[in-house]
Amino acid sequence: MKKILFLLVVILLIAAVGFGDSTFESSIGSTVSQGYQREYKNLSNAMAKAGSLSDVRKYLAEWSREHEFAMYSDVYDNVVILKGASPGFEKEDTTILHCSFALDPPESHARSIAAALFALAYAENHGSLELLLTSDKTGDMQGAKKINGQYLVADRLVNLDNRIDNTVIGAAVGACDYSLTKKIRWAAPTLSKAFEITIDGLDVSSASPNAAQNPIKALCGIIFGAKGEGVKLELAAINGGSALGQPPSVATVTVLIDDDDVGRFAGRVAAAKAKYMSSFGESNPGLTYRFEEVQLPAKVVSEEDFASITGLIYMVPDGVVLAAENGAPVAASSLGTVSTYTGNFAAGISARSLSEDKMAELSESIKTICWLSNTACSEQEISSAAADGDALARELSALLEESQGAAVAVENYLNDSEWAVLKNRSQSMDAASICVSGEKPQNAVKALLRFLNSRSF
Repeated sequence: MKKILFLLVVILLIAAVGFGDSTFESSIGSTVSQGYQREYKNLSNAMAKAGSLSDVRKYLAEWSREHEFAMYSDVYDNVVILKGASPGFEKEDTTILHCSFALDPPESHARSIAAALFALAYAENHGSLELLLTSDKTGDMQGAKKINGQYLVADRLVNLDNRIDNTVIGAAVGACDYSLTKKIRWAAPTLSKAFEITIDGLDVSSASPNAAQNPIKALCGIIFGAKGEGVKLELAAINGGSALGQPPSVATVTVLIDDDDVGRFAGRVAAAKAKYMSSFGESNPGLTYRFEEVQLPAKVVSEEDFASITGLIYMVPDGVVLAAENGAPVAASSLGTVSTYTGNFAAGISARSLSEDKMAELSESIKTICWLSNTACSEQEISSAAADGDALARELSALLEESQGAAVAVENYLNDSEWAVLKNRSQSMDAASICVSGEKPQNAVKALLRFLNSRSF
């Protein structure tokens, strides 16, 4: 019924003023604005009353039944709403509209999802459409990582979570993952006391590439500094991280220390803790930094492997390695995982770059450090860098400029995002992110409709 009324309004306006009249554009903008605001108001009310995402899913299920769309959800609280292609447009490009699905903060999520709901309901003359809402309850992007791959089969994905008005974020970032492995030779311990240092509770949900806050690097720095002062050390374990592309939220190192050096080592740890907590404690309310004596282990890493493992961790590029004049990262690398708990050394590194040349340099640097440390390195290209952005971002930019009457920049960022995870899982799919929550959201929504309608709107 809503669709019929909307189309009748459009037909009457065309008959009254014609296609070329600015009054027509104004009226269409008003109609879109009213429809979008209605979706936003209804969804906002539902999210405000919701105790969990399950409650919001009930609202979306009712909305889908009203519009006769199929809806699916999974155990991760992901939601998929499907709209088939318009008759005669079955061979047109298939499109995923994507939004993050969370209750906090409710306003920003409601604006994006409401725009997607309106566009899905009123789009005409389009290929198959899908609204994909991936849950992100704790900032770990598990929804995007766990969504069934059958829902990522599309020609293009348009994310609506961009918060930078008049900007389209493209997916022209090159990304490579590196898996590092080394067989450890173990030995009997010769020192008398064992201590464990643990950094825990680092908020990595929106962390930008920053080598200083990587707890694995921080702990390795303590070991390097202590050995430089002549402290006798043996390494029993070093573990941290669970995912590539972001610094670990927790890291732990276990070392053995000579009785005579305990005081000096404890002083170095105390100084490092004070500096780390001063730098990151305020922005990470749950951050803890512990130093405690533990039971003496049965074995330690051989002296030669101790040197090569800590040397690799210390030298491997981590954080921003190249920035533009405005400070925006151009290339970055993240040491995401390190472990010795299996009896061998393993580490994972994720490198990203907007420049194909810089990505090649990063790769060569990582491989050289691994060679010097006698560590095996396996490279997996996730996506290749595109020199001038991509066609999808430019197309969306042109439509937004036409709708908003203002310049719309196409930019690329290295920061992790749910839609970047989805793009990496479906390499053939074009992807870009637009802002529908700026000063005039109706203009962005109108541009989105024109995009879905092959500019027939």
